[in-house]
Amino acid sequence: MHIIYTTHEYPRPGRAHGGIGRKLQILARHLVQAGHRVTVLGLGAADAEDSDQGVRIREVQAARGLPGVRIFLNRRIVRRAIMQLIKETQVDLVEFQDSYVGLMPLGLPVPVVVRFSNTHTLYAAKLGRKPRFFRSWLEKRYLPEAFAYASCSAHVADTTARLFGLDHRIIRVLYNPIDLAEYPPPDVRKICKGMVVFVGTVYWVKGVFELMEAFRLVKQTHPGCSLYLLGRDQQLPDRPGTSTMEELKRRLPASLADSVHFMGHQPRATVLDYLAKAEVFVLPSYSEGHSNAVTEAQAMGKAIVFGANDAAAEVIEHGVSGLLANPRDPADIAWQVCRVLDDTPLRDAMGLAARRLAETKFSIDVLLSANLDFYETTLAKWRDGHRVQGASRNPAKKA
Repeated sequence: MHIIYTTHEYPRPGRAHGGIGRKLQILARHLVQAGHRVTVLGLGAADAEDSDQGVRIREVQAARGLPGVRIFLNRRIVRRAIMQLIKETQVDLVEFQDSYVGLMPLGLPVPVVVRFSNTHTLYAAKLGRKPRFFRSWLEKRYLPEAFAYASCSAHVADTTARLFGLDHRIIRVLYNPIDLAEYPPPDVRKICKGMVVFVGTVYWVKGVFELMEAFRLVKQTHPGCSLYLLGRDQQLPDRPGTSTMEELKRRLPASLADSVHFMGHQPRATVLDYLAKAEVFVLPSYSEGHSNAVTEAQAMGKAIVFGANDAAAEVIEHGVSGLLANPRDPADIAWQVCRVLDDTPLRDAMGLAARRLAETKFSIDVLLSANLDFYETTLAKWRDGHRVQGASRNPAKKA
């Protein structure tokens, strides 16, 4: 089988990447190890070729110009690149992430799959905000044209189906995979007492402002604890040019200045080192599809305090493999963190349960076969001429 993944976020040396790129890298590498071919296609500053453990990476030069025009020019560029790959070698299937659906060409001679993480329309709906018109229009125009769909969680599948008029029964739930070979077995001897760690984009949606207030409450009963935030900074949405991290520092009481550490974006090895030492991993997000950061903390056997949002119950069983807190309530976040700090047996039991969950539900060793089954089923339907709800109404149409 030869699969094309279309994304600009595939991890490359010297480039920042997010959860989408990381999950695709894990899946792509293991597909290659299983004897399949994978090409990652993305837009870049110039045409380029590279490889990653057998995964072929091809970048094509992106168009320039006004955003509204550029998206249509880039779709044509992506289409030409895909058609060139089809001519060069047999391609069985093309997959787009939902955030790139505006680049999805129509009328390809192979099935097109869209994998849902968090569409812009869904994200805005969850946060009670009005979506940007053009991005929302692109999603509504092109998402229903895909041949098949996968989703990072059942919650995202159901909500996306409702927003875009799809049948949720045709969306396959495929959780984001993790490669447990990259994570050492949990070792409680490495834990630093009172060390609280946050990993993720430092942004309001991740609950960082509530976390600061929660940590102030935690310090009242645990004066020796410390908080480390690892992740790239992002501007505040209602104050362009204003750094979230700088705003957090500005609001930080002087009494907490020596206990809160803004580490910024860190290499993967550094992140794993901080996770190994953490007594509590905390991520009080307002909205998550399936957080890679939480899954990494599970792989490291951490006691987790996670925002009781969206798909949280699919990822953590409250009181067993972690604790769920109201992300908009600093007092609740603080209470759950203190439960871990005050109860070592509970901390260790939840850490072991979290690791077991990573092994049985989110490991690539489990999810590789599920993804292959999804692809093979999609190809069988395509070859049999069966079409699913939401597929292109005009397969010959091009854009």
